[in-house]
Amino acid sequence: MAKPEQTYDLLVPLEMPKQTTFNAGPHSRAPGINDETAFRFATWNASFHEFGEIRYIVLRLGLPLVRMRELLPTIFLRIARASVALDVSMRPVSPPLTVLSNGERADLDRLSAIPSGGTPAVQHRSSSFQVGLSVELFSDALGKGLSVDDNAGASRMFSDVDFEATPDSKFVLLSTILELLSVRQARDKQAQELLNKWKADAMKAKRQDLAQALDLMRSESIGTSIFELVSKAARAAGCEEKVAKTFSESARDAYRKRGKLLHAGVSVSKEELSTLRSIVRLVLVGDTKGTPFTPIGNGEWEEGDRF
Repeated sequence: MAKPEQTYDLLVPLEMPKQTTFNAGPHSRAPGINDETAFRFATWNASFHEFGEIRYIVLRLGLPLVRMRELLPTIFLRIARASVALDVSMRPVSPPLTVLSNGERADLDRLSAIPSGGTPAVQHRSSSFQVGLSVELFSDALGKGLSVDDNAGASRMFSDVDFEATPDSKFVLLSTILELLSVRQARDKQAQELLNKWKADAMKAKRQDLAQALDLMRSESIGTSIFELVSKAARAAGCEEKVAKTFSESARDAYRKRGKLLHAGVSVSKEELSTLRSIVRLVLVGDTKGTPFTPIGNGEWEEGDRF
């Protein structure tokens, strides 16, 4: 008789700002072993664990290693999308996948496959202040359907924002997300005809540099395309026209300021950073209200605060 194929669950160490965590909501199971909080990760049973500043998820997949490895991109994308929905950067550690045997201690710097039903031992570390959000909200964010239209790259970029070292680098990354999502549309027929004439004049004058520059003008500017992107998202979210215009202008101004940050050495304020962050979430998930984690990402609470 053939030996049954070994199946595994997945241990995912999760990087989050140290001030944030998830805890049992009113309908969640009480914390258990390894400070466990049970929840649903899409269609799978899962548990969120915390030892001080160490956070990890155990997904009860019960799958062979080959199938588990195939699922990793989808699992990571769900975490990235949940990061946007909850307005907090969360990212799993990257492969390779470490395969553990029964009773083997997990290294929380590594993604690990553990024998199905196993509970690996981990080490306790100290922690500082935290804001706890119900794990039910985490479960809801993870369970939202994925489609080919999801902005996977942009969501993954957002999940890196809180790990940037400075407000300026966060601002650059957020504005880059808007540039990634924007689509430059071709200018109108009259503009194309004028550009054709000017290009012909440039070619006659043997100014290839000007001809190439004119070709770049056949599409609207990135600032304009970002303005339109945010306008569309704001209307879809039910924003009033005045509010939608304010969001769109702020997004366009942020893109222009990114260039100054990179080349002129200016800096951004907390207000500018928080406004841009809210705009990116508006575009990605249609939310304008923020979450309990929002003030942490915006730098509104400092180390030493208590809640």
